[in-house]
Amino acid sequence: MGYADIWGHIVMGHNLTGWDWEKVGVTAVLSLTLAGCATFNLDDTIDDYFGTAEPEEAIDEAFVAYELGDYAEAHRLWEPYADQGNASAQYNLGAMFDNGQGVPQDYTKAIRWYRMSAGQGDADAQYHLGSMYRNGKGVPQNYTEAIRWWDKSAEQGNANAQADLGFVYDNGLGVPKDYSKAMDWYLMAAEQGDAIAQNNLGVMYINGNGVPEDYAKALHWYLRAAEQGVEPAQYYLGVMFVTGQGVPNYIEAYRWWDIAAAAGNADAVMKRDKVAAVMTPEQITDAQKLAREWRPKQDGMSPNRF
Repeated sequence: MGYADIWGHIVMGHNLTGWDWEKVGVTAVLSLTLAGCATFNLDDTIDDYFGTAEPEEAIDEAFVAYELGDYAEAHRLWEPYADQGNASAQYNLGAMFDNGQGVPQDYTKAIRWYRMSAGQGDADAQYHLGSMYRNGKGVPQNYTEAIRWWDKSAEQGNANAQADLGFVYDNGLGVPKDYSKAMDWYLMAAEQGDAIAQNNLGVMYINGNGVPEDYAKALHWYLRAAEQGVEPAQYYLGVMFVTGQGVPNYIEAYRWWDIAAAAGNADAVMKRDKVAAVMTPEQITDAQKLAREWRPKQDGMSPNRF
């Protein structure tokens, strides 16, 4: 699901259809609001609130309509500007056709609008056009085209594209496997707060993929990903707190396994119950309290994408 942002785009995350969920796993929700809007009664209609709009105001109206879930109205307002060549409006129409919001889902039309916007240099459109090629949505699956568009987007700083480029180099999808390039792209995305890239950096450091094994760095990146709600990172944090270097921390292990278990990880349930057998009742109570109080956090500039 997407949301409107303050720069002129519907915000959508990684399109993870077809990914290897044992390598990448995510389980939380994005929630952004339109900054700077006046307070108004949700029962008011857009027309009642704004009155007759100037062209610039009409684009703003479309974002408000989108935020209110009036996708048909948002589409109506964006369409003429997309037809006139507005790259943000073109991207937003692509996202609406991609997700079937206010219009029947139509990947061919989504690609058409994404391509027009991407051709004007829009980084989000470039990322999502690449994802359409990666997932074979509306076009035959084509990693070469996916990577070509992700490269353009990533060079503009798009964290989604950077993380997905890291993934293809990490796993040799459409390119020769290259851990060095994977690390470079993951790190750029992770430093922007991308939770998937943070999780995958943890995997690389714990396994020594292209880098020396480094428990401290693995713990650092797993923790940042886990705090954002990435369930595999939560699970492996539990493993590290029991088996990692130094004195085991059963309270933290129980805590993260309990959180991962709540997200549906069956292995975490077994591990949590096993570590509980060597804990005192007081330690279990403390760990359960920490788990109950945990809430996912946004990390850095990049919104969570799940």
